[in-house]
Amino acid sequence: MFDVEGTVSIVTGALGGIGRELVRSLLSNKAKGVALLDLNDAQAAEFQASLEKEFGANKTLFLKVDVTDLENVKGAFKKCVDHFGNLDIVVNNAGIIGNIEMVIKINLLALIQISNLAFFDYLPKYRKGNEGVIINIGSVGGLYPFHILPDYCASKHGVVAYTQALGSNVHYQNTQVKVMGLCPGGTDTEIFKGVPEYYQQFMKDTDHAIQQTEIVGDALIKVLKEGSNGSIWISKNSEPAFEFDYKSETLPILLKHVS
Repeated sequence: MFDVEGTVSIVTGALGGIGRELVRSLLSNKAKGVALLDLNDAQAAEFQASLEKEFGANKTLFLKVDVTDLENVKGAFKKCVDHFGNLDIVVNNAGIIGNIEMVIKINLLALIQISNLAFFDYLPKYRKGNEGVIINIGSVGGLYPFHILPDYCASKHGVVAYTQALGSNVHYQNTQVKVMGLCPGGTDTEIFKGVPEYYQQFMKDTDHAIQQTEIVGDALIKVLKEGSNGSIWISKNSEPAFEFDYKSETLPILLKHVS
């Protein structure tokens, strides 16, 4: 079982709704520190102040980073290690809905580049324990071909496939880095509020109740503690996260009343 206590994490998209809860969950489980990577720095100081009040001083490091700029990302990884001394967990959470080119660049290409940097370079060298961990935040839209937001769906399918491929034993035996995916269902964030009304109605017409971000934060810790290499987990309907099994799961488990 992976122990979060004393670890250092990088979380991308750390100032978004889900990102904030991922950070809080790590600190709640006695993480040594979390580097907050985000391009939007408008609320960084306020968020860090709230975390310091809740968890104590010197637990976070904010780094303004464009995840599509690999050199920018490399600099952030170095700053994180220089600041905290180690790096054990990387959570790829940055994601958008909107412009097709940016959806692919941020949701998929940047995630792959950041994961490769973590997997082949930083986590093998700088982790404090026997294992490093990468958690890629996908979506239930990455498990089945949702007809809503097809470009977003395609990017998240790529995240799931990449996670499973990198999370194979042949890779693990060379690095001792686990790679797992966490796929939230409809979650109450700004990104969800920005999608078309018909998408929101679609969610209401299926079995996807809109959950609070805290549910995904709890799911992260469960995946870290219980997840096996290459596994994909689902967090939906405010329920405890569960592992997705391609051999037994069927489309109606995620969707119903959709033609």
